[in-house]
Order: sequence, then structure tokens, then C-alpha cells
Amino acid sequence: MDETFVDLKFLLLEKFHILERLSLQEAQKIGFDTKDMIMSSRVATLLDNGINTVSKLSKTLGISRQATHKAIGNLVDSGFVDLKEHSTNKKIKLIELTPLGVKAFEKRKDLLQDIEDKIAKKIGKEKLDDLKEILMLDWDMIK
Repeated sequence: MDETFVDLKFLLLEKFHILERLSLQEAQKIGFDTKDMIMSSRVATLLDNGINTVSKLSKTLGISRQATHKAIGNLVDSGFVDLKEHSTNKKIKLIELTPLGVKAFEKRKDLLQDIEDKIAKKIGKEKLDDLKEILMLDWDMIK
């Protein structure tokens, strides 16, 4: 067996890019417009996990507020999200999925489940479950 050192970051990025390519292929098969789909998909995932302001999205994605506003603007233009004013702070804009956004997000979940099923066929369900369990562990060491 080749004992070439491959670092964890490389392995995670490699698998992430495979997931992105599979997601794009599957989305195109069912007629999704793939314009800015990767960023939109990341934003939708974060919205589903309670990150619902431009500021929080920027910080979590590690991108500028300007880039985040562009991604959100594309989602607003496509009818997937709306921006609402915060009830106590007018400077904060809350990002909410529209009914169309909810419908698209549900399709996205189905699409991702199909991809997970393909991965499970390739590496085995038990290994996929183990991988997900490991990735759910708290790795945050940033202070």
C-alpha cells in the first residue's frame, strides 16, 4: 500500500468537490437553473440550520458581506428568499425562505439524499454513517 502523506484538508476538499459536481449533475437532470447554485446551496443549508442574517452568513461562509449580499440578491431575484426587517434592529435584515424557496429546498434535500445513497452504494452504508458521525463531532478550536 502506498504510504504517501495526504493531509486531511486535501481529503475533505476533494470529497466536497465531488459532492458539488454530483449535486450540479443531479440538479441539471431535474431542470434546476445552476446559476450561482453552489453558493445558493450553501446559503440554503445555513438558513435551514438557523443562520438567517447577512452578517452571520458572511462570517460562517468566510466571505465578504458584499459577496453575501450578491448571493442573497440572486436568491431574492429568483424568488427563493425574502429580506425582512428585524423587529428591534432596523440595520439587521433577516433572510427567510419563500414558499418557492421551501419547495426548492425540499427538492434539494431529496437530491442530496439520492447522492448519499450513491455514496453508500460505493463505500457502504456503515462507512458513510461513520463518516457523518465523525464530521458531526465538535472540531471547533477557533477562539
